Amino acid sequence: RAAYLLVSAAQRGGAARDWASTLVRMYRRWAAHRGYGIELLGERLSLGAEGRAAVLRIDGPNAFGLLQGETGTHRRIAGNPKTGAREVTSARILVLPDPARAEGRIEPDYRTQKADELWFLEESCGVVTIEALGKEWRIHTPLPRREAIELGRDLARALLECRASLGSSLGRIVRNVGLSKRRYAKDPRTGHQATDVAAVLDGKIDDFILAALLELRSGAEEASADGPASGDKAGRGAKRSG
Repeated sequence: RAAYLLVSAAQRGGAARDWASTLVRMYRRWAAHRGYGIELLGERLSLGAEGRAAVLRIDGPNAFGLLQGETGTHRRIAGNPKTGAREVTSARILVLPDPARAEGRIEPDYRTQKADELWFLEESCGVVTIEALGKEWRIHTPLPRREAIELGRDLARALLECRASLGSSLGRIVRNVGLSKRRYAKDPRTGHQATDVAAVLDGKIDDFILAALLELRSGAEEASADGPASGDKAGRGAKRSG
């Protein structure tokens, strides 16, 4: 499935805007290395003029499956050139699947669902508004009106599909990128790291993606193994008590 990437600066100011722009370029380069299509669909306006956010669509084999582990907080750690103090700049990445459109699929009524469960739908003057995860997402897009509305619907469907996992994913740190005397990129979830920061920011992140996928798979297998075992123990306990 194709993937939507929402890249948002987590702070105001030029440093945060530059870091978000660097990540947008990194994903563009990653897509280019793999021969995937990538399109900038719009910019998110929630942080005002000082913020930087973008909505990207990446189209290629298993794009969402590969990128799903990128959801979370990406941090740049650098020293202030004047004071030498450590400065941390953050951006948030939200990866969503291009929603399935199988025949016979029942489309949710976006206008009538409860506010804590939904999310959409308004479009005016090139701005798509979505309410999601307790926040309002206003996305400025150059798309024609019909395509802008479809973009809003797609993002709303994707948010509904992923809502169970998004709450815990958005706050986790996905990657720390050190740009001071010690240059490194490290995923604290998996422990995977690289010292060629320039290559990482040029989109060569496949090793990080693979490590994250293995971690996700391992976690899913452990959860699956724990489930039946717990049920069996409960069943045996019930039999003994009976």
